Amino acid sequence: ESFPLLREQFLNRLVQGKTEVPENIASNFKYLEIDLSLSHLCVIALQIDNLHSVQSHSHEASYADKLVLRELCIEILFSEYNGCVFEDENERMVLLLNYKQGLLEKDNLQYLSGKAYRLQREIRNLYDFTVSIGIGRLQPTADNLSQAYKEAIAALEHKFFMGQSSIIYYGDVQTLPSDYFNYPDKTESEILTNIRIGNYKGACLLLEQFFHELQASGNKRPENIYEASLFLLNSICRIYLENRHYFQDINNIIPSDLLTGVNGKNMKTLLQLKEHIKDITWRVTELIISDKNTRRNSLVQNAKQYICRNLNKDISLISVADEIHVSPNYLSVLFSEAGESFKSFVIRAKMEKATELLKTTSLSFNQIAETVGYSEGRYFSRIYRKFTGFSPDEIRNNKTNSNP
Repeated sequence: ESFPLLREQFLNRLVQGKTEVPENIASNFKYLEIDLSLSHLCVIALQIDNLHSVQSHSHEASYADKLVLRELCIEILFSEYNGCVFEDENERMVLLLNYKQGLLEKDNLQYLSGKAYRLQREIRNLYDFTVSIGIGRLQPTADNLSQAYKEAIAALEHKFFMGQSSIIYYGDVQTLPSDYFNYPDKTESEILTNIRIGNYKGACLLLEQFFHELQASGNKRPENIYEASLFLLNSICRIYLENRHYFQDINNIIPSDLLTGVNGKNMKTLLQLKEHIKDITWRVTELIISDKNTRRNSLVQNAKQYICRNLNKDISLISVADEIHVSPNYLSVLFSEAGESFKSFVIRAKMEKATELLKTTSLSFNQIAETVGYSEGRYFSRIYRKFTGFSPDEIRNNKTNSNP
């Protein structure tokens, strides 16, 4: 096996806690020409943002990029620190170095963060991608080196919350065991209520509250956020499926699409995850609004048709509501939303029918009054004049004069 490969394998075993006693570690350092002492240690993990997207362009280019990244790490960090750089099993760059003795911890961290920032800047200048960097807590001895490596990785994973191109120190982020989970049931219920009534804006405000509550309660691990998001999307999916047979246009959304992309591979940050869920929420609420409008319009049309077929009867809000199987209050709201009150429509329908009869028939005023639901011709005449501005006589005479 090649010397560099042996060194890479040894360093991976070292940070995973799979190596021997410190004396053997020191001898391996010497044999493998690793310029590092076993005290005052720091572990830094570096990862290319959107790594799979970068690799998809060219495997050769990706390999060359990693070589240059190594050289940049050596140039920027190891000009002042003893250390080494290698790639772990998940294609992250790992830097082991000896931090400066005699400096306070905060000063060492500030200095290391400055170097990390310079490294990010140089990478941005050279490439069209960015990197995120995680820093583990400083370790005075090699006893907790594997723990420092885990901390650097945990800090790096926190870019899910902070966004890409982040520099994150483990001591600045709170973590809880991965099985800790606190789900905002009440807020989820309010989100679903807003979706059911087609209130997209209200649902989005509650989505922000949902994720805030997740983090505030201690859910600081991305896998917990992904799991909560799947729970929420499953509930949204149920709303879609419960109403699917009502939807007129279902070409722009299918159930499987609701859960597509909610994983660590496609959703790299919390912002991306929120936008995905908001997009799904918008699509479902749009379908619900469209369906409600269609059903409301259908109810109003059915009511109007019934009214026009029964103008000779005593038409009331209650009788029409009973006929189309809705409550009187709801029917009144539907008419108002359509732009005309129930009472106004009934009078207009009666007067338009009366005008038609005045112009096209020789029925007496009393007969016309009875046809449109008035028992007395004189009362009908007053209503007709008030609505049209003309008396029934004037309308009929105009008809006679214009069509002798």
